[in-house]
Amino acid sequence: RARAAIVAGDDLLTRQRALQAAAGKALRDIVLWLALGALCAPLVISWVRRRVWRPLRELDVALARVAEGDLMAEVAVPADDEIGALARHFNEMTRVLRERAEEQDRLAAAGELLAGVAHEVNTPLAAIAAHAENWIAQPSISDEQRAEVVQILRQTKRAAKLLHGLLHFVRATER
Repeated sequence: RARAAIVAGDDLLTRQRALQAAAGKALRDIVLWLALGALCAPLVISWVRRRVWRPLRELDVALARVAEGDLMAEVAVPADDEIGALARHFNEMTRVLRERAEEQDRLAAAGELLAGVAHEVNTPLAAIAAHAENWIAQPSISDEQRAEVVQILRQTKRAAKLLHGLLHFVRATER
């Protein structure tokens, strides 16, 4: 019996030493992983900053420029990932906005030109119409002359109506 107690004690001591060795190894592994994590954390943070935060910050600055009216703002396409796709879409959006602004400028210039031409043409048309109305009002005019003057008056009114329609169109497109 004493021998069984000694064997059991030796077995218990062996198990205790094995547990202590396993606990020591686990502690060393934990310390090793923590040290490795502490060494890798700056690398991971640097990578995230370079690949995520910096491109998003550049995009934020460019969006603010566009909001202020600068349609020339563009961002670098950092990679072929989601942030790169976002940058490409932003650049495409600013290109389309620039093209639309240029088209709007061209339309505004054409509208101003058309308004000027309409004014210049409308003034003589009004004078022609006034003279035609005065001529029609004269009792000494022949029926043949009256018919020709009525035709002149109709055509001047038609041209004036056309000019009025063009001016209305220009004003509507300027809004």
